[in-house]
Amino acid sequence: MMRESGSVISRFVNYYLRQGAENIVIYFDGVCPDFPERQMPSVSVVEFDEGLKSKNATGDPKDMLANQELIYTMQHSKNESEWMLVVDADEFVYVPGMRLNEAFLEVGSDVQSVRFPVGEAIWGPGDLIDEEFACQYFRLPAGKIVSLILPFVLYGGNAGLFRRGLLGHVSGKHAIRCGAAVDKVSAHFSKFDGKPLGVWVHQEFPKLKYAFVAHFDAIGCERWIEKWRMRHADEVRVFGMGRGRVAQAHVTKRAIAEGTEAQLFQSLYSLGFWKLSILSALGLLRHSNIFALDPGAEVNDSKSRGDRVA
Repeated sequence: MMRESGSVISRFVNYYLRQGAENIVIYFDGVCPDFPERQMPSVSVVEFDEGLKSKNATGDPKDMLANQELIYTMQHSKNESEWMLVVDADEFVYVPGMRLNEAFLEVGSDVQSVRFPVGEAIWGPGDLIDEEFACQYFRLPAGKIVSLILPFVLYGGNAGLFRRGLLGHVSGKHAIRCGAAVDKVSAHFSKFDGKPLGVWVHQEFPKLKYAFVAHFDAIGCERWIEKWRMRHADEVRVFGMGRGRVAQAHVTKRAIAEGTEAQLFQSLYSLGFWKLSILSALGLLRHSNIFALDPGAEVNDSKSRGDRVA
């Protein structure tokens, strides 16, 4: 489900078409803007209106998580492709050296669901901080012990905004096989008989060891500010918002009121060489041009491991 500009939707569609997607179904929150690929037979748009939202589990049309579960579960029941990948408009599953449709061929027929770990997009040396999607660095979730210290080293007084070293989710994203028995399909995993489904691709399949979902928690500075303005205005309500997100809401609201939101954005999402070096040394960094025209051309980029900083 998304609420984005036509240009963001177009980038999303083109990325997954290059990755080998057979069909792309976009659930748009409201009236979807025009984008060139909308007329393609492999692209479908469903405008998610108030009537459909009222059918979610909580009955609150502003409950984003309940809305997501409603449409993902409904779409899975109608899916005819072998796999259904559940991602947002700012999330791009990337597998070094191969297209996504090729990656699924590595998964055994007995596996009903797979999960991709997350890498959160950040700007680094050589990236254009003023441009959307113009970064090639991705920070990975830290372990529980490391995450008690690392945010203070890297982000100082803003350390409380982070969970396991990230500002966004740490749960990754998933794909569910067509016909798999599920009770509920959520944003991060599916459940059957009350238990989460799915195996982590980087743990189970050697050729997918460095696969991850690139999450642009901040697409760019202006869009990030707009996202928080919407949340502050209660246009989008996220039930169960974690402690870090609640802290971000307070900090961003104050920064917007003081006119320092751009500086806050840079302090959170733009890291210099020495901070990136720390992440790299801890194995918590990927460095890849995920939007390369040929998804298979990145096999030698940072040895496909993100364990070096260019």
